[in-house]
Amino acid sequence: MKFVFYSALVMILFGACTPTEDEIFQSNIEDIENYLAENNLNADLTNNDELYYIISEQGSVNRPNAQNEVTVDFRGYLLDGTTFDNGTDISFSLPTTILGWQIGVPLIGKGGQVTLFVPSRLAYGDEPPEGSGIPGDVPLIFDITLTDFN
Repeated sequence: MKFVFYSALVMILFGACTPTEDEIFQSNIEDIENYLAENNLNADLTNNDELYYIISEQGSVNRPNAQNEVTVDFRGYLLDGTTFDNGTDISFSLPTTILGWQIGVPLIGKGGQVTLFVPSRLAYGDEPPEGSGIPGDVPLIFDITLTDFN
């Protein structure tokens, strides 16, 4: 009987220690803000207060929407600078990407360049792609150049 009691107590204690999605999000935002401050970067924040971004080149006046096919050059990396993915002239449909890209890529036009600081809930959350080298529940950074869209 004591074993059952202690097992239940351990389950309750560990369950109580699991951060909520909001706590993880707030931690991600703090990490992003610390990164920006440490690197002396000034980023804008989207209207929903979830995605920090820096536009280094606006690009053309016409911009893609979240439904477009886009072609990009990009680098994805962690706050510690570790690159987990990159590509040149990669084409894909924006609706198939993470929410951070669906929100951030339409901020620029063809030829535009943007850096996105993506909290985990707008990326992969606690389930990053296997073998990607991305830990769960961490913010990601993407340097993106939009080379084309349709």
